[in-house]
Amino acid sequence: MNVFTREKTMKIRAFFFKNLSALKKTKRKLKILWQEYKSYNPGSAAANLSVNNAELADRRIVLESLPVVVNFGTTSRCNINPPCVMCMRNKASHERDLPWRTLLRAGYLADSASTLILHGVGEPLVYPRLFDIAKLASHDAITLFTTNGLLITRYVKEIVEYITKMSVSIDAATPLTYKKLRHHDLDRIKDGIKQIVAMKKAKEQSTPVIDISMCLMRSNVKEAVRFVEMGAELQVDTVHFYHMNMEPEYDWQVGWFDYQKEHCNLAPGEHDEAVIEALERAKQLKMPVIFDGKPLFERSYEFRFADNPSEPPLPENKPACTMPWRNIQINSDGTLMNCCYQRGGIGSLEESTFAELWNGNLQKEIRKGIVSGNFQGACKNALCPAQGRQ
Repeated sequence: MNVFTREKTMKIRAFFFKNLSALKKTKRKLKILWQEYKSYNPGSAAANLSVNNAELADRRIVLESLPVVVNFGTTSRCNINPPCVMCMRNKASHERDLPWRTLLRAGYLADSASTLILHGVGEPLVYPRLFDIAKLASHDAITLFTTNGLLITRYVKEIVEYITKMSVSIDAATPLTYKKLRHHDLDRIKDGIKQIVAMKKAKEQSTPVIDISMCLMRSNVKEAVRFVEMGAELQVDTVHFYHMNMEPEYDWQVGWFDYQKEHCNLAPGEHDEAVIEALERAKQLKMPVIFDGKPLFERSYEFRFADNPSEPPLPENKPACTMPWRNIQINSDGTLMNCCYQRGGIGSLEESTFAELWNGNLQKEIRKGIVSGNFQGACKNALCPAQGRQ
């Protein structure tokens, strides 16, 4: 299954040895790591996806393929301080960058991924080597990140050259609401998006696909229709809505903002009316809309939502949850998770190799639990869509 072209081998080999000092290992140990990479790498992203889909359809517990979606949690730092009112950093903050040595221990995942995600819980554009990771992606892979948008204007050229999709978290359609939620100037964000759109047009290319997102809460839901109109004005590709987290740990207060009291399900009629108005306007403007979770609480409305192009196609005969077969999230502290809903990780690259963890006992237990319908391990008490979260 190994498919090594000379060009691919030279690219990855150069990456390994260029960063020898960051790895802080002897040349002998680095050679061992290089041999591990060659023996475990399944070849191109397309080849890896094909093998992964077959293993997923067969519900294989031990995999030969690597993750199809790889999320490098580049940093937990952010350039918005104080944090946005709905950000978890108001309750707990552990600011650190993904160490280069950790990246090197799993660097081969980048070249075999169909989707390479470049953000964690922080702002990816503050990570100094963000685009170095993006350059490792397979030529046919999707590279993406979510950003608050404040630094876009510094990296317009790099974003257009190396990124396939960029999601900008805005959460407001008026300067006043944006200032209340995110403490900054909305026009600065809009200017960055306009520069990306202009360069795309100048280069006559369709990427990066630009997505603007709004986390719906009682303080901004009435701006949903204006948010759709702003998307059309900025000529973005999709408008993205989702709801606040429901887990009990999301319970802080910051000045006027009380997280628990901002849930839209506390005023379902108001929410549904605003969302339907936004969807009607989206139809008029022919603006594609992505909605995570259940869009309406009490009412119904016929609307064809856009697909999220970040997820590679899945086989029909798939288990209830595909994450432990397809996804890996490498956090900035080196711990691994299949998704953000898991309760605890599946191990750490500071203590084990990726190969040991990917088919380790805990990961096999998780896969077996999903196949049997009796979720186990880090998934047992997860509040995730596969277990009923809406």
